[in-house]
Amino acid sequence: ETGFEDYWRGDSNAAAGFFRVGGELRPSQQQQFELDFGYHTLPESSRNVVLDASYTRRFEKWAVEAGFERDLRFDSYLALVGDEIAGVSIGAARENRFYAVTSTRRGAFGARFEPSLGWVDALGVSANPFVGLRARLEHRILERGSVEIAPFYGLEIQHYDEDAFGFDLSGGEPYPGGYFSPRVFFEQVPGLSLDFRWGGIHHLGVSGGPALQIVKQSVDGTRFEVGGHARMSRVTFLTGSLYWAVDLEFSRIGEAYTRVGLATKLTFKF
Repeated sequence: ETGFEDYWRGDSNAAAGFFRVGGELRPSQQQQFELDFGYHTLPESSRNVVLDASYTRRFEKWAVEAGFERDLRFDSYLALVGDEIAGVSIGAARENRFYAVTSTRRGAFGARFEPSLGWVDALGVSANPFVGLRARLEHRILERGSVEIAPFYGLEIQHYDEDAFGFDLSGGEPYPGGYFSPRVFFEQVPGLSLDFRWGGIHHLGVSGGPALQIVKQSVDGTRFEVGGHARMSRVTFLTGSLYWAVDLEFSRIGEAYTRVGLATKLTFKF
C-alpha cells in the first residue's frame, strides 16, 4: 500500500508520502502470524517507521492475539509532525504498545477485550510509560437481507506516568510533549453500528456514539467531559478485483482535541 497524506493546522501544513507492506503466515487454520511494516516521509523522518507484529490463535469459540505495535500519534498537529518551541524541536510523538486481545462471537453477541502497556516517545522529551484497557460488547438485533443493526458498548481506560500535554520547556506539569496523556482517562461509548449492502457491489458501514469521559490531569484536577466517536466506511467494487474505499473518522475528547480524518484508497486484488 502506498499513498499521499497531508496534515494541517491553520496556515501550517505537513505533506508526506507513505508506504506499507505486510504479510501473513498461516501454519494451520487455527494459527496466524502477521507482520506489517511502514514508513512515512513526514518532516521528522527518523521517527516515521511504523510496525505491527502479531500472533493469533483461534479456538472453537474464542480467539486470542498478542503483538507489538508502533504507530503515529494523532492527538494534535505537534504530536504528529513535531514543531520547534523556543528553539527546541518537540512533538512527533510515536506510540509503542504491547497488546493482547481476547475476542469471541457467539451468535448475535460479540465481545472483545484488549489490555496493553507501552510507552510514548517524542522529540526533546523523555519516554512516557502507560497502561490501558479497551473493551467492546456488541449485540446484533437485526440481520435482514442486506441490513445489519447492532448496538454496542465501548470502554477505554488509560493511565500515563506523566501528563505530557504541555509545551512549556521550563519544567513542571504538564510536561512538554504536545500529546494527550492524562494521569487517568476513562471513557464509555454507548453506540450503534449499521451495515448496508446493495446491488452486489456497494457496502456502507456507519458506527458511532457519544462518549462520556473522565479526565484527571495534573493541573486541572478531575473533570467530566462529553465527546464522541463516529466512523463511516464506503466500499464500491468496480470490478471483481478492483475496489474503491472511502473512510471518514471523527473523534472528540472533551476540550482536549478534535480530530477528523478522511482517507480514500483504490485496491487491486490478485
